[in-house]
Amino acid sequence: ASSGTTEKKTITYGAEELEYETYEYSDNTQRAGWFMLFSWFWTTQFIIAVGQLTVALAVARWYFCRDKNVTGSSTAYAAFKTVLRFHLGTAAFG
Repeated sequence: ASSGTTEKKTITYGAEELEYETYEYSDNTQRAGWFMLFSWFWTTQFIIAVGQLTVALAVARWYFCRDKNVTGSSTAYAAFKTVLRFHLGTAAFG
């Protein structure tokens, strides 16, 4: 099963003839490529949004905490857990 077709072409450059091959993708392969590009953009933006939500929630928990000695590295972990449980849809839809 091929993804497209190859075609040999020649071009004259000065006194020399140069051969090269061109490759033309099938429609199905082109659509799959566009889908993969879209998926890559969406996934990277989703990961960035989850990171931004985690940082925002960790900072909000730290800022509104009455006793600052209670906060630590567990604040970021708890913020990440909250984002995964309650806010993935927000990250997915932007």
